[in-house]
Amino acid sequence: MPDRHLRAAADGGPGDCRGASGWDGAVEAWRARYRVPDEVNLARWDRAFRVDLTDPWHREVFRDEVRQGGSLAIMEDLTDGGRALGWADGHSGEVVIPMARVSAPAPALRPVGGGSAPKSDRRQATEPGQPSVSARRPTDHGVRHLPGEEWLYAKFYAVEDTHDEFLHAHLPTLLRAAGDEVRDWHFLRYRDPDPHVRLRLHGAAEVLRTTVLPRLAAACRDWQEAGVIRGVVLDTYQPETDRYGGPVALPHAERMFCVDSRSALAQLTLRARGRLALPDPVLAAVNHALLLESLGDWDWSAWISRVLPKSPAHAVYRRHQKQARSLIVPGRTAESAAPALGAPLSDLWTHTPETRVYGALVLSGESGDPGTGEHAEAVLSLLHMQHNRLLGIDRAGENAGYAVLRGIARDHQGRLAHTRQEERTR
Repeated sequence: MPDRHLRAAADGGPGDCRGASGWDGAVEAWRARYRVPDEVNLARWDRAFRVDLTDPWHREVFRDEVRQGGSLAIMEDLTDGGRALGWADGHSGEVVIPMARVSAPAPALRPVGGGSAPKSDRRQATEPGQPSVSARRPTDHGVRHLPGEEWLYAKFYAVEDTHDEFLHAHLPTLLRAAGDEVRDWHFLRYRDPDPHVRLRLHGAAEVLRTTVLPRLAAACRDWQEAGVIRGVVLDTYQPETDRYGGPVALPHAERMFCVDSRSALAQLTLRARGRLALPDPVLAAVNHALLLESLGDWDWSAWISRVLPKSPAHAVYRRHQKQARSLIVPGRTAESAAPALGAPLSDLWTHTPETRVYGALVLSGESGDPGTGEHAEAVLSLLHMQHNRLLGIDRAGENAGYAVLRGIARDHQGRLAHTRQEERTR
């Protein structure tokens, strides 16, 4: 194993030097103290490169990396600058060995608490005194859609701050070019750790190969030349089958993804044109309510009141309570929110039959709701991905949206209880 040198910011090392004038001296003092060789490898995540600490330009690169902090590792260069590569004859290479989990991951907290939680996509609501969503062991159903088959899966790498613009200003061009050749499609935002937008297009395999893929390639070439994206990667689509209710429910869940993606693109376009000015937490909660109501005629406010525990983000609801209550009326949100979102956008959720088909599969609890098991996980996952598509990867922002949704639900349940009490005392 290579030697791993102490982080530059430790023990008064070069990371403590904020001025460029003292940098060279700080590096030399750090090297002398820890016996750091002339050449080292700097590694961040899965990317590594060699720097020569005797070279002024390399020291500036080193300084920039140190100031970024985070996951930077400073390690011995075992190749001796390529001279010790032996059979590789001076050429470096990279071997990638995929690893597969053989046991279930530890349960992760639903993103509604005050503290930080793991970045796992699988989340559940757990809090003392609150009903929880039980964890399920994921099953590998062997479903894999490779490039050239009936799902075309592309990743568009770009700076995260530009994703909204990419989605509302550029992605629709590709979708229009694909036209009726694509049956369904959906997107999501992701980091691996590099930020990118994932797009999945569903259609006949031959048509995707011979017609849609060339159109995607042409669009990507234009985007790269214009600096819109850094690169594009085709990948294998492996659906999270268990997460969304199992093999029978998955195709219907994927149609939900399509409805949600269309809704998100429409709203991102409205926001870019200055025609949708709702605060993010309120906008998220309105969308959550529309999604929940689209599943069928059920008391989603009672279910949300149980599965989303109160969190420090409740203060966000108090701040936006008046506006949120005017837009979200449980059972009638499509009607109450239509003036703010636009009637066609509300109708997208209420007039799309696919949402009720999926709802019939997941609203299977004793009270006609998702309960607290696998179907609850499926619905909560839909809400999580809804925030991802519309507002991006933002744990605090997601929690704020849940807090507004929960506040509306609790207030509504309180009013219903008060009404029932008055009726009993008459």
